[in-house]
Amino acid sequence: MEAKGVMAVGANTLINRWLAVEGGIGFSLFSQKGVTGYSFSANFFYPKINWLGLRLAFQHEQWNDWQVGENRVYGMARVGFEGLKIITNSSIRLGLGVARRYPVFDHSRFQEPWFWRSPVPEWNFLYSLELEFLKTGNLLAQFFLANFDRLKIRNPQQFPFGIGVFYSPAASWQFFAHCGSAMNGLSTLLLSLSEVYVKVGVRYGEVHNSQTKLGI
Repeated sequence: MEAKGVMAVGANTLINRWLAVEGGIGFSLFSQKGVTGYSFSANFFYPKINWLGLRLAFQHEQWNDWQVGENRVYGMARVGFEGLKIITNSSIRLGLGVARRYPVFDHSRFQEPWFWRSPVPEWNFLYSLELEFLKTGNLLAQFFLANFDRLKIRNPQQFPFGIGVFYSPAASWQFFAHCGSAMNGLSTLLLSLSEVYVKVGVRYGEVHNSQTKLGI
């Protein structure tokens, strides 16, 4: 059981041509009420190659009803390509990385992001694929397959996927909606889908060319 009715806020700022930093926090309005987690990431670009980047990040997630949490660090290399011949005006972004996860079962310390001792730490591979298949005027649509987002990392046997739609009525504004699910149990050959989720939100601010190409 995961938190339901999560509201998240975040900020992203460009420090210079090769570095952007980002932070975010999530709150659950229904189950697991209260703060569900937060994250901080540093995104590095190579100024002469806009489609190449590296993300280093920290995540903390907690389940307040159960009084357990998890601290994570990960690194991911990202590449982006535009003008694919298979679909007009399309682009694709790929990411591959590794995460170190530290579950916290101590009920008195599950909320602490600085607690890095766990009886069962583990390594996870991370992956992401984002394919923009519709880009016309102010509207953009993409298919995504990724086992992590800004506040969560999924287990290796889960394959989350979905569709995202973005609408930009003005240069600095963007409204978005995501609908997704996850395919579970591929290792056992018994396939099932997890719950379907919907995300809606709005972004405001200027975006650097490297951030656009890398989806940051």
